Amino acid sequence: MITQRLKLLATEVFRLYLDQMFSVEVAQALREQGNDVVRASEADYGRADDQQILEKAILENRILVTLEEHFGDWVILRLADIQGLFVLK
Repeated sequence: MITQRLKLLATEVFRLYLDQMFSVEVAQALREQGNDVVRASEADYGRADDQQILEKAILENRILVTLEEHFGDWVILRLADIQGLFVLK
């Protein structure tokens, strides 16, 4: 069952919103795989705080991808409204 889900994920196209710390090269590699990717810096959110980044991802119905282990204050941010969240280490 897990193997089947992983195969589906490998072929699925994602709408991603990358936090500020992701490079153009990472975004381009994800786009080349067929994903719909927006970087915070490309959307004039290069200096935005965590709340603004999250709101933008919610507004655009995108999965937020961040490298920050402690992204914002999880207690206050509207995580229930977001399409998804990947925190990479």
